Amino acid sequence: MNRQQFLNLSKITALGLAINGTPFRLLASNRQDEGNMLVLIHLKGGNDGLNTVIPLDRYDTLANVRKNILPAKNAIIKLDDNTGLHLSMTGIKSMYDNGMLNIVQGVGFEYSCFTHAAATRIWMNGSNTADTMYWKGCRIMNAADTLDVQLNKVADVISRGDDIKVYVVTLDGFDTHTNQYDKHAALLGELSVNVQSFFKTAKAKGFSNRVVTMTFSEFGRRIKSNTYGGTDHGTAAPVMLFGEHVKAGITGAGPEIPADATMEDNLPVLTDFRSIYSDIATNWLGRNPATATGTSLQLFDNHYG
Repeated sequence: MNRQQFLNLSKITALGLAINGTPFRLLASNRQDEGNMLVLIHLKGGNDGLNTVIPLDRYDTLANVRKNILPAKNAIIKLDDNTGLHLSMTGIKSMYDNGMLNIVQGVGFEYSCFTHAAATRIWMNGSNTADTMYWKGCRIMNAADTLDVQLNKVADVISRGDDIKVYVVTLDGFDTHTNQYDKHAALLGELSVNVQSFFKTAKAKGFSNRVVTMTFSEFGRRIKSNTYGGTDHGTAAPVMLFGEHVKAGITGAGPEIPADATMEDNLPVLTDFRSIYSDIATNWLGRNPATATGTSLQLFDNHYG
């Protein structure tokens, strides 16, 4: 497969790179090198974003609506006065401190259903109508393997020099309707350890400056926890991007938490996930924005010059 065949990604709806109308940028530089790669980590099941990237400035309100699952405030890993990470994410905090993490708040799409298969298909296809994968030519690793095994296989394939630009790995278990606290903590710890380990391997093998890793989940969870010590299917959640060339920091405002949130309340979607895809395709993988969106909006000339 040549470069042009790979870059013939599925067309998506023309979307601006903006949060509530404000342009944003995820990559620190317009790296469009031939050898750049993307590794997608699917947090399968629907990750609880509110217990992953925790709004410290709204902690008391959040504690009122999910007291049976929320970590203690003094145990949360502080990023700044407004935002913290789950206590299991020490490796990811180290990457944040080293300027290798961008957290995009409130990512999702216009949800009309909350089934795992349908939502995953939208994330993989970049559309609720497309029947082909957005990242054509990607290598999907065996999800039956543990995350460390999958990422080690990715590192081995990259080291061989195979002409694959996008890889997909999976960490399963995020459908936490019951007994979430310990299960979610273990999953986030596994993610944290293995993302950090992958970049250490990438550094040792000489490709750390050519790879960006991005987490995604088919949907988030509801604001209010349920009576079974878990959370039900929801909407928006944060996305994390790792790499030496991501724009380090936090993109977008933290979530608003209603004091009277019910089991039916969801977080608003602030950023359509396809805006992030388009940013990566254009500014990391070197794709022409006219073919990335189907319409030339000159977004990158204006915002990425």
